[in-house]
Amino acid sequence: MAADSEKYMKAPIIRRQDYSPTLWSVWMKPPETLAFKAGQYVAFGVENHDKVLERAFSIVSSPYEPELEFFIERVPEGALSPKLYDLQTGDAVFMRKKAKGVFNIDIKSGHSQHFLVSTVTGIAPYISMVRTLALDLKEGRLAQPFRLVILQGEWTGERGRVDDLVRKYADVLDLTPKDTTVYLCGNPGMIVNVRDIMRRCGFEHAAIKEETYWAPGEGEVEY
Repeated sequence: MAADSEKYMKAPIIRRQDYSPTLWSVWMKPPETLAFKAGQYVAFGVENHDKVLERAFSIVSSPYEPELEFFIERVPEGALSPKLYDLQTGDAVFMRKKAKGVFNIDIKSGHSQHFLVSTVTGIAPYISMVRTLALDLKEGRLAQPFRLVILQGEWTGERGRVDDLVRKYADVLDLTPKDTTVYLCGNPGMIVNVRDIMRRCGFEHAAIKEETYWAPGEGEVEY
């Protein structure tokens, strides 16, 4: 089977780093430049019965970096992630030639504060945003720094469900509706809960940006 060359390019894995039995990062160097904005995603996968078994992955790297970095979670019952987990340096995936998504840093509202909430691999687009903004500030493309607060659902700090801690940190860190945009990425249950919490805190719908990694009720089995 030859993947449609109009849609896909073969992207080799040039580096891999494992963090746990289910979480790892890969770096890829596709033959063609993938144009994207910080926060966007691209779909890639492997051959499977005369088609490409694929899903979308948020890009970790900044558009300014020469390689594409991805943070992946292996779901044991998944159709794709176990196959990706077996790939090592030198192997390749079929990658779409176009990145997509509107989950980008909010510059239109004029907000100076950005509250980034995620679960597990949902932190990926935030890393891309942080790296890009840091370079923009350093190289003069950004006049003033933004304040970014990241609340991640898997770490070694305070324990508890990420949505249970959202209100606490929004209050403690003075993340108010007048100058803050909220970003939610990852588990759909978290997104629904945190969205409701922030709406009750006075945040308008336009000030809450969402990136759901699978549809509510589907679980992760297809990955």
